Amino acid sequence: MKNRKMWIFGACMVVAAFLVSGCAGPEYKLAWDKKFNNRLPVMGKNNWIIISDSAYPAKRADGIETIATDKPLTSVLDYVLSNIDKAGHAGATAWISSELEKIPDRDAIGIEDIYQEIWRQLNEANITTKTAIEKDILKMVEDEAADYNILVLKSTTRLPYTTVYLQLDCRYWDETREKRLRDALRSAE
Repeated sequence: MKNRKMWIFGACMVVAAFLVSGCAGPEYKLAWDKKFNNRLPVMGKNNWIIISDSAYPAKRADGIETIATDKPLTSVLDYVLSNIDKAGHAGATAWISSELEKIPDRDAIGIEDIYQEIWRQLNEANITTKTAIEKDILKMVEDEAADYNILVLKSTTRLPYTTVYLQLDCRYWDETREKRLRDALRSAE
């Protein structure tokens, strides 16, 4: 009887392991770009997409997902900007660390080239770009993380302050129209 119980217990464990690996398997095996494509349709205003350098930390907070891309930052940025444009429902404001433009190539070889490439890509995509000290950008992201999802796409780039923070917004409704609506509502009171 004891052997039979052990056999049943073992069989149940094998079935459970199979079921768990079957559920987690397909998503785990998806390439980073497929995972991104699955996430983008549900993202919108107040969500963030962060294309990070390789040292960006993985955070444990709910709503923050980190995906390793195994690609250079500018390659990931190009892919993300192209797909945001194709999606049509979301726009973005890019935040760049003001520290980036102050680092000379002698301190981080290749940093000036990547700086120029990031700005070129953002300009070509017609993305509004703002700069701020990185700790201030991180504070904005942290404040939003309490209520909104944040997707971190971790690149292989090993240069400091190259992370690009994309703060999503509604592409078909802007602040000017929102202000007119609010003004009309106030005047109707």
